[in-house]
Amino acid sequence: MLALSPELCGRIVELSADRRRDLLSLCVTCKAFQREAEIRIYTDVNLSEPAQALIACNALTSNERLAQYVRNFCFNQEYPPRRSQDTNLGRDFWKTIQLALIAVCNLENLLISDASYQNSWILDSPDIKFKLREVKLRFTWDEPIVRFLQTQTSLRNLHFYYLDEVTHHVQPQNLPELRVFDGSLTIGMQLVQSSITHIQLVVDCEAAPSLTLFPLFGSLRKTLRGFSLLDIPDEISLPTLDIISRFLPDLRHLGLFPYPLAGRQEFLQYLMRMHYLEIIELDVGRWVERPTSSSAQRALASEIRTFCPTIKMIVFWISNTRYTWTHNTNQWESVAHARQYPQLSNTWCLA
Repeated sequence: MLALSPELCGRIVELSADRRRDLLSLCVTCKAFQREAEIRIYTDVNLSEPAQALIACNALTSNERLAQYVRNFCFNQEYPPRRSQDTNLGRDFWKTIQLALIAVCNLENLLISDASYQNSWILDSPDIKFKLREVKLRFTWDEPIVRFLQTQTSLRNLHFYYLDEVTHHVQPQNLPELRVFDGSLTIGMQLVQSSITHIQLVVDCEAAPSLTLFPLFGSLRKTLRGFSLLDIPDEISLPTLDIISRFLPDLRHLGLFPYPLAGRQEFLQYLMRMHYLEIIELDVGRWVERPTSSSAQRALASEIRTFCPTIKMIVFWISNTRYTWTHNTNQWESVAHARQYPQLSNTWCLA
């Protein structure tokens, strides 16, 4: 029987990469295909159903060869669960997840969502050896989480979904490669002495205390390019922009600000301090007469660029619709996308 070269096998597997059923067939066709196909199958482990997750995790735990292929691991528990009794899947379930994480020693990207916020202990094991580049977690921000993060010295992107009171602190020097943070304002405050380039914060404290915290981000001026704030109360929109334009005037991206209909001139005066700003995201969905027409949005975009001529992109948010206006060769071009969510947008990372 004619033997196929490893290069040809790899090419055939590559052409089948998007068809999982074909990859599974190649695994049992012959030894020449098995390794290349298994690498493709197990590089990305994406799980959402608990029963499916148990099977996959047990397979990884019992087979070291397969576990070493995993680079991306995701268990995204439905949130909120369809049935209240599904919120906490039980210690035995999460122990199985932990054993799988111990097995996948070459992991680079991790996403785990725990709807019960009770199982952060699974990451607090000295047997976990991987060094992540990106992590997205829905857990309680507690001592086990902080201990785990401080072992991830190669971490570049941290997304953390937790909005309750925070009592534990991570030391920025233990995250020397961190460049992107997405989470609450109270957690983000712990990273103002880092080298972050892009940050998105949910304003999770009262209006007045928030205004005292924003100036502290001025310590990031040398590195920070994108700064996104979610859920800014209307009453502090202008004072917040005033602070940011003074302490972070070199930003390339700024959002997501409620754009005041009555206070536009003051808003635009603050933008004039920002001589490098290229992208701005504005919430105009709270206006009595929403500017949904192209002509109204074009007029607003042109007005903003008159005061801040470095602007290349303006994003108007109206509820869950994103209107993106791009300025190119002295013309505005626009595109609208429905069913969008600001917290899931990556516009703040584009600049």
